[in-house]
Parts: sequence; C-alpha cells; structure tokens
Amino acid sequence: MSRSRAWKLAAFAPILLVLYANAMFVRNHFYANGPYLLDSGWFSGIVYRAGIIPRNPPTSEMPYFWGWHITGIVSLGSILSYLFPGDRVDWYCIFQAAIYAPLAVAMPLLVPAEQRSGLRSALIVAACSVAFAFSGQVLTCIGYPHFEIFASAGIAIMLAALAMGRERLAWGGLAMAIGTREDCGYHAASLLVAVLAADYLGRPFPVARRRVLLMAGVGLVSTALMMFLQKRLFYTIDAFEIYITGRPAYAHLTGPAIAERLAGFGTKCGFIWAPMLASAVVAAARRDARYLLGWVVTLPWLVVNLTAFQPTKAAIAIYTGFPFIGSAFWIAAYGRVEEARTPGRRWYWPLVGGAL
Repeated sequence: MSRSRAWKLAAFAPILLVLYANAMFVRNHFYANGPYLLDSGWFSGIVYRAGIIPRNPPTSEMPYFWGWHITGIVSLGSILSYLFPGDRVDWYCIFQAAIYAPLAVAMPLLVPAEQRSGLRSALIVAACSVAFAFSGQVLTCIGYPHFEIFASAGIAIMLAALAMGRERLAWGGLAMAIGTREDCGYHAASLLVAVLAADYLGRPFPVARRRVLLMAGVGLVSTALMMFLQKRLFYTIDAFEIYITGRPAYAHLTGPAIAERLAGFGTKCGFIWAPMLASAVVAAARRDARYLLGWVVTLPWLVVNLTAFQPTKAAIAIYTGFPFIGSAFWIAAYGRVEEARTPGRRWYWPLVGGAL
C-alpha cells in the first residue's frame, strides 16, 4: 500500500466513528429515552417509505412535510428506504448516521498535497476531524435528531473546497446545503459573503470572485424560489410569525425578557460563544480581523433567534444553531488561505483553529 493511500485511510477514518456514534445514539434514543416526545418519531416516519414528497403522519395538520420544510435530503431518504429490508427505526439510525458523516470530510480537504502522507500527518488530521465532528454545537444538534446538520456539513465542505481552489467540489457542498432545507441556500450564501469580504479586504480565496458571486446568488435564489413554491403548492402555516415575531410583532421583548435571554445565552450557550471567543483570540494573535468574518455574517441569525417569540428558539437550543458550525469552520478555511500566503508556518494550525 502506498504512503498516500495509507494516509487517506487514516485521515478519513473518523467518518466511520461519526457513522457509528450517531447510529448508536439514535438507536439508544429510541429504545431508552422515549423519542415520541421529541420530533424523532415524526421524522423517522417521513424518511421511511413516505413517498417522494414525504407524507406526514395522519396526526399532522399538514398532509405533506414540505408544508413545513422543502427538503431534498428527507425525500432522498424516503426514496432509498424502499430498498431497505429493515424497519423504520433501523432506517432512521442509518439516515442520521449518513447525514452527520460528511462533517468528518471537511478537515482532510484542507491538507496541502505535500503533507498527505505519513502517520503523524494523518493522526493530526484525524484528531481535528473528530474534534470538529463532535464539537459543542454538533453535540447539541445530535441530542435532538434532525436533518439540518447536513447543510452544515455541506457549508464546511464548500468553504474547504474554496480555500483549496476546488470549484467543482465547492458547488457540491453548496448543493448539499440547498438540498437540506429551503432556507439553507441563504445560510450557505452568508458564508460565501464572508469569502467575498475576505477577497475585498485583500485576502482572496483561490477561486474567481465572479464564481463566488454566482454561488452566493444561486444560494439566495434557491431559498427565495423554494419559499415561493412552498406557499403556492402546499398547505402551510405562518411559521415566521408563530416562532419568530409573535403577534403583535415582538411585543414579547420587554426589558426583563431581553435581560433574561442575554443571561441565558451566557450561561447555557457556551457551545456558541466559546468558539466565537476562540475566533477572537486567533484574530488578535494573528492581527487579522478577517478571522471573525465567519461570525459576522451569521450575526443576523443569532439576533433573529435571541429575539424570537418561541422560547426554544430564543435559547438557541436543540438544532437551532446549526449555521454556526460553518462560522466555527471559517477559521480553518480562512486560515488555509492565509497560510498559503506565508510559507514556513506549520501546515496544521488552521485545522487546529477550526477544531477549537
């Protein structure tokens, strides 16, 4: 076996760990914790032989899940389930394992070609991949099995590919995000805005600016188009009013309520502010504020949720903070771009930064 092939086997081994860990968690989740009080019973139904446009269980007020979210990944799970001989829970374990596994792909993509050999290099990459795939925000999402994490993995792959000048792979990451949920094209576009900002601020990624602009446009248009089609073709509800604004809009935002939410963010959301603080430390150490761009572009999502009517959204609990996984990975992607400009630095420090 060649050294490069052995490196790939070792560096990408965390994929198997992510697969196994997530499958076993969901299995334990079903048989030990009573998932029907959460969304898991519902979601295991819509990914198991529920049709191309998944049908909701009969207890739902909406006949089709696309009335809640237009999602290609759930439809794909439903289509593939017809080939699976096992039951609904077993398939949901496999489905959840598969959508988390791509998280372990992003870090190895950032390794320069000359470093893709040797056990030491592979172990460093594997350790960073595991740390990223089981970071605080990811663990928060794992605890409430959903499907949005696939968009986070796609965004990380997109950023890694752009940092290495691999345009086709970047489009693949963008497609993963768009196919996850109707608003995920917007979330991908927000990180592409960070790429564009780095470009305009003197640190371009090795992909033509017009290509990045095109990708951002595709992300935004996809979100607008899917939201339009959802309203036109499916029975749905005003989720933005129910979960975000309330009625009358933002009447719930009293002074004590805002103070309570900010205090809760400080005490319960360390999985967000800790990597945000780590980014600030890296930016200060490198004297480069561009390391903060990944968080700057997702601040609107943070504000929307902190001010939301629904308490779960305001607490940024369960899977709500999935876009911040891309914000945390920004350190690794931008760090690779910056490292390429200054030969002689240790090749692995961007990966360590992204795994913080």
